[in-house]
Amino acid sequence: MKKALMALFLGANFVLMSAGHAALVSFVVEGTVSAVDTPLADEFSVNELFQLSYTFESTTPADAAPRGNRYTFAIKSVSVSIGSYTASGSSGTILVAGGIQGDSSVYTAWALNLSGPTVNGLSPTPGGTLIDMVGPSVPLFPDSNFALPLEPLELPLFTSRRLQLAFDDGAGNLPKVVADVSSMEFAPVPIPAAVWLFGSGLLGLIGVARRKKM
Repeated sequence: MKKALMALFLGANFVLMSAGHAALVSFVVEGTVSAVDTPLADEFSVNELFQLSYTFESTTPADAAPRGNRYTFAIKSVSVSIGSYTASGSSGTILVAGGIQGDSSVYTAWALNLSGPTVNGLSPTPGGTLIDMVGPSVPLFPDSNFALPLEPLELPLFTSRRLQLAFDDGAGNLPKVVADVSSMEFAPVPIPAAVWLFGSGLLGLIGVARRKKM
């Protein structure tokens, strides 16, 4: 019995360490729709809630980008909801930069394979920008090393805070839904199912051991 308990305990630790090694971080960003382009007006309206959720790998290596770093494929899952409309994807990239167009702090995230229902025959752009944060002339990222932020950004420090979802009409036009960001917070990362299974097994063995002692 002791050997079984020890094996189960070690297995649970291994699963937990593997989950921790993945180092996934999840953010939820919310805002209120401030603008809707005409081709999308039948589906979306001003003042609706715009919510962006994305999970990214915090240990993603940086690719050098002009005046910053690009974290290609860092995003592992992404979901956009506007009112009752929802689109989702499983890949995306984050850009952390400065000194672009006179601004010293830029944080941008975009999807690479976003998909969702069509709106008036228009499909969501698979690689569209989802969040765009622009800071003032004073650099906001520590030591200007453009490391991938692992905590929600301090919104008041950014002069422009925008969420957007673009659609493709097939003719080179990209009508959008745009929202002003009002909050950015951590989102809980679900505990792997294997951890629950190990926990249940461990409790079961403990119960059996106690009954035998009685």
